[in-house]
Amino acid sequence: MKYYKFLIFTLIIITLINCTKELEAERVSYVTIESFKFNSNNINETIPFSNEYQSTNISDCWVTFNGLFLGAYEIPSNIPVQMSGDINARISPGIKVNGVSSNRIIYPFYKEFEISTEINLDENIEIQPVTEYKDNVDLDDLAGGNFEIGNILVATELSDTLPITQSEDVFQGNKSSAIHLDLENQYFLIKTIEHLTYQNYINDIFLELNFKSTIPFRVGLIINNDISTRQEHMIIFESSDWKKLYLDISPIIGLGGNLNTYNIYFEASLPEGLDSGFVYLDNLKIVH
Repeated sequence: MKYYKFLIFTLIIITLINCTKELEAERVSYVTIESFKFNSNNINETIPFSNEYQSTNISDCWVTFNGLFLGAYEIPSNIPVQMSGDINARISPGIKVNGVSSNRIIYPFYKEFEISTEINLDENIEIQPVTEYKDNVDLDDLAGGNFEIGNILVATELSDTLPITQSEDVFQGNKSSAIHLDLENQYFLIKTIEHLTYQNYINDIFLELNFKSTIPFRVGLIINNDISTRQEHMIIFESSDWKKLYLDISPIIGLGGNLNTYNIYFEASLPEGLDSGFVYLDNLKIVH
């Protein structure tokens, strides 16, 4: 009888110890990340942004504490952390490739943010990460992509209408490019005037742009200035507000090869049932 009482007492003690360990294991702290600030940007600026403003759309943070990858989190986020003491935090800025929610990556051209701080269980801390373009990033392929000194786009022979430079609806600076369609001019196919060349193929080549539109439009690349060779990258759907996109054009350039030239093109037809439509473009840049 005494043996059974001892056994039951021992089992109760073991159960209590395990419950205590489980409760301790469930203790966490939360790290709050509201947004990624781009270094040198004034967060109080509004549309139209100044010419010095760097447009971003950082949607995610990829978090590593003390060498342990905790995961990728959509911003803003409260991140549960089961560790305490001094930590080294590395926060990498993430984007949606081509604006697609299911295709998220660490943007290879932004610097990661690193900070040493202290964290305690059951406490909340806020980290305010900052980033900027990496030192070796090339941003020079589309000179004039802010449209301040003229239009870097031109109509092809198939287009019903011309791209114009205007100042009525602008994302950044004083001017943007606009393409209008109506019942008399129902189709446009425009391209960049400047040819892009890549003598040494680069794995990561992105087109960054801001747009606003009432109609869907296509974007892609023309190879060797031959319209018949154009390769569509994607369809961009209408947006009543200015949006920032990061378009990965590397696959098309990889298909074309090192010895070819490329022009970015934009294409759209007036949707059935509409009398008019427009596309505004601003802040175009090639980043690699």
